[in-house]
Amino acid sequence: MACARWVLVCLVMLGACTSSANSDRAPTTNGTGPLPSESTPSVASQITLTLKLSEPPVEWREVAFLPAGDADDQIGIDRCYHCEAVTPAALAVGPDGSFWIGDTVKHRIAHFGQDGSFLGAIYMDVGPADLAFAGDRLFALPRPGARTVTSVPKDGDLEEIVVALDGRAHHVQALVGGQDRLTAVIAGAERALGRYWAVAFIDEETGVLSPAPGVAVSGDTWIDLVPLIGERPPAFEVRWLDGRTITQVSQVTMQAIRNGSPVRTTVGDTFVRTATANGVAAIGSMRSAAWYLEIPADGGRPTLERIPYSGFVGDLMMSLSVGPDGRVYWMQLKNDGLHIYRR
Repeated sequence: MACARWVLVCLVMLGACTSSANSDRAPTTNGTGPLPSESTPSVASQITLTLKLSEPPVEWREVAFLPAGDADDQIGIDRCYHCEAVTPAALAVGPDGSFWIGDTVKHRIAHFGQDGSFLGAIYMDVGPADLAFAGDRLFALPRPGARTVTSVPKDGDLEEIVVALDGRAHHVQALVGGQDRLTAVIAGAERALGRYWAVAFIDEETGVLSPAPGVAVSGDTWIDLVPLIGERPPAFEVRWLDGRTITQVSQVTMQAIRNGSPVRTTVGDTFVRTATANGVAAIGSMRSAAWYLEIPADGGRPTLERIPYSGFVGDLMMSLSVGPDGRVYWMQLKNDGLHIYRR
């Protein structure tokens, strides 16, 4: 996966999108009204999460293997590591527990059963760079920064949805999984949504954007991550919301150590990929390790784990998904194909 894509995607910070044009409307809790005002509760706690590079990574259980090759029932992998497409870009777990893979080498969405059996494929002109289910509907992002998303019906033709607000098309950087509504990270949204990187709902029929208070977890509970620009090691605020009301704020710092000493490199920026049964999950990488971050919906202490991963950091970003049971899955490319793990 191209280095440029990694640089662009790793800067994404999901958070609430405040629109000044909506500031005089009454708050609602159905995900369509205005966002909370800029006045937020004081930070309730200071949390430092440590990635211990000297300790073995946390192992996840392998649940499926998808072989690589040229056949239709195999995943396409371009072994030229200087090429644009190196490995399948995205994983989405369907409502039935089956696996949908964004096979960027063969420009298709490949469908596999829970046992790894090949169930078919849907071909696209480009990509797909990202996949996510909204309820029981599958959506694809052709490429990072695209101004359209693709609706992938069970039967029938693919449908391109232009993503826009007030008549202006917007760039979709990534899709957010584990949501009942189509949710995405929008780039360049300062005027429309209040932040350069903003999480927003996309109307599944019209493509019209509306601001989201964060990432929906369960019921009317939301989690919002706000970056603290310039902090090293990386730091961010976690805001828990009940509807549109912020109920708790914690400042979280991520650091890496080896043999008890801080490592002179950053852990990397956070990227919320999906909502889980317990909260929201992010995944990322640094030069010598990959990490998994989960923020619980009940306001408890986040969990930071080092996970076993080898490969290019750009291959990691879209590889996280959530199953119908709320459990988290991720895929890793090895020499023989794709291995899918469950936490």
